[in-house]
Amino acid sequence: MNEDLEAQRLAAEIDKLKAETESLRRPPPLQKYIVYAAVVGALSGVAAILQVGLQLRTLTYDQLQKRFEIENQTIDARAAADRARSDETAARATLAAEQQKFQVVAAQLSDAVEKKREANDAESAYRSALAKSVGQKQALAGHAAGAPSATRGVVQIFLRQGASAGSACADLLSRNGLSVGGVEQVSHGPRNDEVKYFWPGDEAMARTVGNLVAGCGLKVPDFNLMLITDDPGSASSPHKYVELWVGTAR
Repeated sequence: MNEDLEAQRLAAEIDKLKAETESLRRPPPLQKYIVYAAVVGALSGVAAILQVGLQLRTLTYDQLQKRFEIENQTIDARAAADRARSDETAARATLAAEQQKFQVVAAQLSDAVEKKREANDAESAYRSALAKSVGQKQALAGHAAGAPSATRGVVQIFLRQGASAGSACADLLSRNGLSVGGVEQVSHGPRNDEVKYFWPGDEAMARTVGNLVAGCGLKVPDFNLMLITDDPGSASSPHKYVELWVGTAR
């Protein structure tokens, strides 16, 4: 009886193994395919989501990079604007200083021009008065010494401060038949020796005076023989009247 039970148990085990073998040989049920497909789809979706996230991350990085570049450009532009404003401020300060210097120079020039005008006016007035005096001296010289000596002319001598040889030149000119109207010290005048005449016909007389005064140490080259026609007092100057200006340059 025990042997029959053992045989039945073995037969049941063999049937079970056959059934399992047979089930392994059959294709899996449809639901397993469905689960597999669902898993694969889910994995694909996750991969797609990851891909999109990666693209978004790359896009965000590019945007941040561009923003960083724009911010750097903005900083550079602001720095350039600051430098430009600083340069403009310095330029304005320099311009203001130059304008102030120009105003000072312009004021000094205006003062110099005014003083020169006043000096010219004074000289013209003096020359006009002197011309009348010289005319009277010429007339007196003509009556006293006769017409021939009077026609030689009158020389007025001006000595700039510091100049000498005035008396010597006056004696020299007188010995050569010229009447000396006077010798006067002046505060300003030419540095070089000059002979001035006021009528074109008196050029020969002026040249004679220039040659004669070489004997008292003066030097009057031709370019220092000056015809004065634009002076307000020149029109009232008498004929045969010249001025000898003795400078300080030697």
